[in-house]
Parts: sequence; C-alpha cells; structure tokens
Amino acid sequence: MERIYYDWTELNNVQELELIKKYSAFGKLLTLIVTLIIYTTIFCFILIMFLSNIFLNVSTTMNESRQVQLPVLAEYFIDQKTYIVPIICHMGFVHLCAFTSMIASETLLMSCVQHACGLFEIASYRIERALHKDTVHGIISFTKRNSVICRGIINGFSMYTKAVEFIEILKIYCKWAYSSLLPLGVLSLSINLYRFSHLVTSEEHYDMIISFIFIVAHFGYMFFCNYVGQELIDHSSDVFYKTYNLRWYVIPLKAQKLLLLVMQRSMRHCTVVIGGLFIASLEGFATIASMSISYFTVLFSLF
Repeated sequence: MERIYYDWTELNNVQELELIKKYSAFGKLLTLIVTLIIYTTIFCFILIMFLSNIFLNVSTTMNESRQVQLPVLAEYFIDQKTYIVPIICHMGFVHLCAFTSMIASETLLMSCVQHACGLFEIASYRIERALHKDTVHGIISFTKRNSVICRGIINGFSMYTKAVEFIEILKIYCKWAYSSLLPLGVLSLSINLYRFSHLVTSEEHYDMIISFIFIVAHFGYMFFCNYVGQELIDHSSDVFYKTYNLRWYVIPLKAQKLLLLVMQRSMRHCTVVIGGLFIASLEGFATIASMSISYFTVLFSLF
C-alpha cells in the first residue's frame, strides 16, 4: 500500500492522474460487483437451507416431516432436528466470515493489478506524448528538441519499469498460495462435477442444487483470477504495440535507439506465472476448465 501511495504522490500531470483514477474506480467497481454477487449467493444459500424442508415435503410421499439436510457434514453433538435454526445460522455465519476473508484478499490483489495496469497506461501515454508534435512545438534548437523527446521516452520507460517491479513484488507474496490453490481447485472442481453427475439421476434435489452452486462458484472464481491476469498481459503488451505504431521515423536517431530499447523490453509481456508452469490468462482458464472436465470424465468412467 505504501508503494501505491508513493506512485500516486509522484504523479503531477493532470492527464496521468485521470488515468490512474480511472483504473482505481474500475477496481472499486469490480470489488462492489464481486461483493454483491458473493453475498447474494450466501443469502440464497441460507434461504435454500431454510426452505428446502418445505419444498421437499411437498414432492415426497413420506408421512413424516423430513429433517433439513445440511450442505456440509458436521457434528454439533446436539439434536439437529430440534436446533436446526441455530445450526443453519451458525453455518451461514461461518460461510460469511470465510467468504468475507476471500473477498478482502482477492479484491485487494485485483486492485493492485489494476494499479499496475494504470502504470502501464501512463507509461504508454508518456511515450506517446514525448513524440507528439505539440511537445516540441516552438523549440527551434535541434539539441533541445532531441533532449525533450529523449526525456519523455525515459520517463515513460521508467514508469513501465515501476509497473513491472510492482508486479514482481506481488508475485513474491502470492506465488506459494496460488501454487497450492491451483491443483486443489482443479481436484475440487472435478470431484464436484462427479458428485453432480450422480445427483442428477437421483431424487436428492437439495444436494443437487448445492453441488451446482459449488460448481458455479469454482468456475466463477477461476474466471475472475484468470481475467485479472489477462488484464495485466493486455496492458503490458499495449506498451509495445503503442510504441511500435508511433512515428518513430521523424525523431532523431538517439531517440529512435531509446524507443528500440523500450520495444525490446516491452516485447516480453508481464505475466503472473503460478507454479512455474501455469500463466494466469483467459487461455489459462480454458486450460484448467478442460483439465477439470478431463479428470471428471476419468472418474466417471472408473466409478
């Protein structure tokens, strides 16, 4: 957070401040959307637990009332039928605390990535502004024109370097957590798909709904994480493409050499690599989704 604060205080240009504010506002919007979706899902989850007994009794021929089924096996060492309401409230509260922690950590990481995307955008803006004709308008001296252009390119490349360093810091803090989370997520999704495939042909409608919610949550979480990684790739690669499309042939040779250095560095996209193998991106999301489905088909064929 201190690094983000320092980056904000370093910006003096109005356009650059507007750019970083735009990405900050987008991060806040994504945080709000994710929070609303998850809390709404938790509310529906608790509501289903309360109402499942009523709707299941309508569709059953049993003479006695059915006990409300819990989505998670737990032993409270009390009569679950008598104290079902406190049990459901406790289970809902536990889920609320768990998902609140997840929202806080994941949205914080997403906001940090959005900050890095803003820095990449500012880097592109500085390089484009350095080559804009209004920047050197009125400067007659060739040496001064060359100095102004080179200074602008260096400032843009400096901002690009800061964005890359910021992402490297995030990788250090997150690599171990996501390296273990990735295989566990694929395994968990495969097992839930296998469970759902067996519940479809049964009359356990409540368990089927809960299993379906778990599957949707798995896919949603995987897509969210990989979407954030894709945003980082797109914005880091934009620096290269925008630099490549500039009118480099009208600037002095020294400035052209600086642009060449910028393109050589920005040609390597900034990515989030998990476990040294997996790259967080939309293509990566398709990979882990197909991998989970493949493991599910293996389980389905064996059992």
